[in-house]
Amino acid sequence: FPKCKIISGAHGYDLYPSRRIGNRIPFRKISIKLIDYILPDSEEGAEYLKRKYSKFSSKIFHLNSGVVAKKILSRPSKDNVLRIMTLSRLHPIKRIDYLLKSLKEIEDYSDFEIYYSHIGSSEELSDTHRLIKQLNFTKFKINLHGELNNNQLKNFFENEYIDVFLNVSSSEGTSIALIEAMSYSIPVIVTNAGGNKRIGEFCETLLPINFNSQELFYYLRKIKQNNKYKKQLRNNSFKYWGKFHNNNIVNNEIRKTFKKILLS
Repeated sequence: FPKCKIISGAHGYDLYPSRRIGNRIPFRKISIKLIDYILPDSEEGAEYLKRKYSKFSSKIFHLNSGVVAKKILSRPSKDNVLRIMTLSRLHPIKRIDYLLKSLKEIEDYSDFEIYYSHIGSSEELSDTHRLIKQLNFTKFKINLHGELNNNQLKNFFENEYIDVFLNVSSSEGTSIALIEAMSYSIPVIVTNAGGNKRIGEFCETLLPINFNSQELFYYLRKIKQNNKYKKQLRNNSFKYWGKFHNNNIVNNEIRKTFKKILLS
């Protein structure tokens, strides 16, 4: 099939040798040479490949992922509680343990309550339960929901009060869970990792990768105490989704890109 086009997506595990056993991706140059087009899931991923394999830069494109518009947006809390959440598999790169330890430090000096919910699971779920028990939260409430199916997740976003969505990964492409939250107009706080950087700069809620509890609490307290600021962050999230990840706009870009690929 000499006219067949071979197109590959590329996420963190596909991009960075450091994510692999032995810090290497076997047959990397041969693979890139044989593939016609590579579509990383973030601009950072595309730029990384172009820098490292400049000879093949003409076959590397970035395409955003689309998320559909929502009929119901999320609701912020109306009491003296700040409700925050994360959504990911439990994996060292997602650093849920790092977040929990930071929240424990914040508990010692926070003047308001925090309810933290995590959605997602893995074989590390029992370790996370043990960590929560060891940290012994007394004022904050921690809830591990485990895996939720699409209907349950939709119900959570539409019916639960949500004030902040966090992504504290040490390495990240473009998190679809994060974009999904933004499509519900939920304020986001993210670490300066991969595709998170662009989002954090747009929303002005970017944390250092190795943030400390005071740096995180700065945003949490401001969201809790300043309704105008919270409304602005909700608007920022919704604007970012609409500009870069609205499913209708993204589908048009995908059609244009694939038409260009197929005609080349």
